Amino acid sequence: MATYSPPEQKAAQRILGRIEGERKQVESASQLQNFPEMVLGISAYQWQKDVLEALNPKESRVAMKAANGSGKTSVVAASAVLWHMVRFPESLVVTTAGGMEAGRGAVVA
Repeated sequence: MATYSPPEQKAAQRILGRIEGERKQVESASQLQNFPEMVLGISAYQWQKDVLEALNPKESRVAMKAANGSGKTSVVAASAVLWHMVRFPESLVVTTAGGMEAGRGAVVA
């Protein structure tokens, strides 16, 4: 025997389902490892996603060793800095570089 659901109840269920889907999408976008692809349109390598995921928890400390030109600054550092600025608009983000030329134009917001 089928049960009858009034149209208002069906509409409410559809709306709740849509809200749940949007909540999951926002939650996914708020994770640092998803930021390069979902917000910046950059396809990060798995190791870069792993580093960004390790940076996600509050007060995390991560050391990274990678070859020159591997995307440490252009993907990992830039994504982390921009993500932090978006997530915490009133915060201050400080970056450093080994030398003046190394830092000039490397991460610019």
